[in-house]
Amino acid sequence: MYQGTLVFDVLALHDKYGPVVRIAPNELAFADAQAWKDIYGHRTGAAQGTDEMPKWYRFYNLPGIEPSIVSETRNNHTVLRRQMAHGFSDKSMRGQEPIIGSYVNLLIRRLKERAIDPDRRHPVTGELYRRRLDMTMWYNWTTFDIISDLAFGEPLGCLDRGVQHPWLGAVQGTIKTNVIGLTISHMGMSTIMPLLLKYGLKRRKDHMDRTEQKLQRRVEMTTERPDFIEGLLKKKDELVSEPLRVLGEAKSWLV
Repeated sequence: MYQGTLVFDVLALHDKYGPVVRIAPNELAFADAQAWKDIYGHRTGAAQGTDEMPKWYRFYNLPGIEPSIVSETRNNHTVLRRQMAHGFSDKSMRGQEPIIGSYVNLLIRRLKERAIDPDRRHPVTGELYRRRLDMTMWYNWTTFDIISDLAFGEPLGCLDRGVQHPWLGAVQGTIKTNVIGLTISHMGMSTIMPLLLKYGLKRRKDHMDRTEQKLQRRVEMTTERPDFIEGLLKKKDELVSEPLRVLGEAKSWLV
């Protein structure tokens, strides 16, 4: 897990032992479409009325980290999803297409600009040399610029400037910290978790603070735009009386 090869290792076990493999004393891995329906799907037929299979606490609920829309219970997830549904409707997504397309076009322009080295020419053909580009980095920049625009009303500027924004670095750092914490949890070394959380939660707090600041600016915008937050703002009086409470609802799934 820490090295990022877990999925490949488990796949090799499935290739050898079949669709169900016990990978720990109390953990089974399934490689079957029906298993997904049985575990996470709606309870129908003979299973109708039975309790849902809860999300695995060790993976979804790290100590000291508040639940998000990903880790919430079914009931709370339903409430959050209903509040955000407007931003993901067919009409809203069609309205978002020009925003998304503008960043895809910007990505292509930047790749064309950066893929050629203007200072080096081939000694025989005279053609400009091509540069190698880190496409993972450029795709990350594109993704976060798009999401930032749709969620906060402003991009991070990664594509425009061709540099990584500190906020993106904070997000990536939080993900790495979570993986370390998850690995330690799997190994039963819970006694050292407080030290890790002290470091990880500080980075997460920095991330949360940046998120709240950006959301606050989006709430204060007076022009309508087809993004994720517009639907929340339109019914903020129905949900809560203060815009900052709407901020809290949005932040719970953005982070």
